[in-house]
Amino acid sequence: MNAAQRLLLIIQAASASGQRGQQAASVWAASLQINPEQGDRLEALVGPALLAMLGELDAVSAGLQDLGVPPSLHESQFQRLREALSPARMREGWDGIVGSIQSPDVTLALGWASFVLPNNDTEVPEPERQALAALLDELAKELEGASLPQATREYLRRQVQAMQTALRLYAVQGFAAMRDASGQCVAAAYSAMPAIKAEIETQPPARTIVDKCNGIITRVMEACAGAEKLHRGGSAMIDMADAIRKVTGLLS
Repeated sequence: MNAAQRLLLIIQAASASGQRGQQAASVWAASLQINPEQGDRLEALVGPALLAMLGELDAVSAGLQDLGVPPSLHESQFQRLREALSPARMREGWDGIVGSIQSPDVTLALGWASFVLPNNDTEVPEPERQALAALLDELAKELEGASLPQATREYLRRQVQAMQTALRLYAVQGFAAMRDASGQCVAAAYSAMPAIKAEIETQPPARTIVDKCNGIITRVMEACAGAEKLHRGGSAMIDMADAIRKVTGLLS
């Protein structure tokens, strides 16, 4: 699946599910498979997804330009999409936005782009992503009630948040969201380990939850590596998973 295909699926889902009188944030949340019952957190979750969609739309436009497609064939439609996807409009009623994305010429431009642009993204199966998301949600709840030293808590919070965000943005950015978050997690692990090692020496129970977090992150990377190896015949994600294992070993 390429960026244009992913955008088209999201926009079609929003067009089909949005109801008159609904707030735009709720409609986008549903189309992005974000639980709309998030209260005050909803906009904080939907906003980054909309920004990611805008980035993907720019990538689609650039891809068409690289193929020599005249901007006159798609830019006016894409501009209407950009206006509809603006995070500044999340609190508006869906009635005022749906017309910009439901127009046949908009979906036709995206559909055509999805056909002509390369379709070479690695796919991580949805059941695997759902299982990983459930593990991360469980770990996040465990962190809320855990008594942890400061550096350890902050490290775990950042790692869980990075992977949860990547899985949410998979619908928008595809494999790149998980690949980029994995790189961030490896870098954060190496940076934080000296402080965490010092803390868990004084509070050994913290070691258990750190190991659990690193284990889940390793599992995410292994899922990515397996998908990429199947798709491309090899994967740099294997090296990332090995790096996290080495970090865990540093705590011994």
